[in-house]
Amino acid sequence: MHHFGDISGFFSDFLRFLENQVTIIFLSNLNVTPVTHLSREIAKTIFEEHVTFPPPADRIEFTKLDFLTGSYFIENKINISLEVSAKNQELYLTVPKMYGVLYKFKLTPVSHDSTKTTFITETIYEQLTFYHSASGEITQLEYTDYYGDIHKACKVESLGHT
Repeated sequence: MHHFGDISGFFSDFLRFLENQVTIIFLSNLNVTPVTHLSREIAKTIFEEHVTFPPPADRIEFTKLDFLTGSYFIENKINISLEVSAKNQELYLTVPKMYGVLYKFKLTPVSHDSTKTTFITETIYEQLTFYHSASGEITQLEYTDYYGDIHKACKVESLGHT
């Protein structure tokens, strides 16, 4: 049995496994928390199924923020875009979540090489990988959400450095 609920920014998920006499209740007062995903991961742990954990991420120094900022439209999604902006030498992602509500997350750089740069978000675990040419032009963005779904996006507009 299960039930998901949300009201006024509060989210909950209730899972009950009658035969195993197990009940999981997950409550959050932060409406961006992926409560349904997390409650199912807890159930996997209880029933000794494989659970995936985000890899540990060590922050690296990365200062070339200007060429990453801009609007990125997600392929195969109508009117859904990611906004990448910079402020005070920090990079931020603004992304629509449940019901289209926009959230802004600070990005932490975790890897960089000649073809790609990867960031993770603070607060919830999501990942952005910017693929770029040798000249620094963004060729594609890969956005991995907290469910592990990968979305490909193309840059359409430069916001410039603020």
